[in-house]
Amino acid sequence: MKKKIQKTLNVMAGLLAVAVLLPALTSAATFTLSPSLGNYKKDDVITTSLYVNPGAGETITAIKISLSFPADKLEVSSYTPTTGGSILAHVGTSHDNTVGTIVDNVAFNPGITAPTKVATIVFKAKTDGVAPVSVSSDAKALDSASADKLASKSAIATFTVETQQETQPEVQPQTQPQTPPATQNKPKQATQPKAQLESEGDTQATTSTTTEETATTSTTTESTTTDEAQDQTASPAGLLNNKWALMFAIIAILLLVLFVAKRRKEN
Repeated sequence: MKKKIQKTLNVMAGLLAVAVLLPALTSAATFTLSPSLGNYKKDDVITTSLYVNPGAGETITAIKISLSFPADKLEVSSYTPTTGGSILAHVGTSHDNTVGTIVDNVAFNPGITAPTKVATIVFKAKTDGVAPVSVSSDAKALDSASADKLASKSAIATFTVETQQETQPEVQPQTQPQTPPATQNKPKQATQPKAQLESEGDTQATTSTTTEETATTSTTTESTTTDEAQDQTASPAGLLNNKWALMFAIIAILLLVLFVAKRRKEN
């Protein structure tokens, strides 16, 4: 019984060791971009660094960089190869913004065993949407025996482009200007019924008419009084004139009588 248990434990330990060592045995070279994620607006600049990462225990002596990107959402503003260190040369470097590709061939001397930066890529965001950058199928990472150790040939970065929305001014609903009430700046007056107002209007009109008639009557009376006063003033003079006329008539008659009497005596 104890032997069976011990045998089972040994098998499990062996399987565990294989599971631990399997990633190391199967590890392979990869390409990475840093940063590999981000949200950007139209016309934003996206600056990234391209690395080649040898698998554990591997020595990479040459790589073929072949990347693709959506040309309607991104364009390459610049591709700057890294020089110096283990990098021997860059050959056939190019990028095409029409089809969305980047190509570069890099030789190392000595070969690299750790992550190494090989280029700086500057993208420009064009239109909204998700823009993945992927390793194409013809990319390679060769060891000293010219064996391709590149394991991952898929998307190595995903950028999200959002068209910048212009802020529209908020349109306020148009309202008709309100006419302030007539009594806004005047002392408040008691509200009177319409009928009462009309009655007061009629009363005022009647009062006005009566006042005008009274003024006319007064004027007429004054005129009559003035005429009577004038008549009274003129009456004594008229009587006096009549008396003088009568007196002259009497004198004329007397003189005529005396003249007639004198003529008779002479005859």
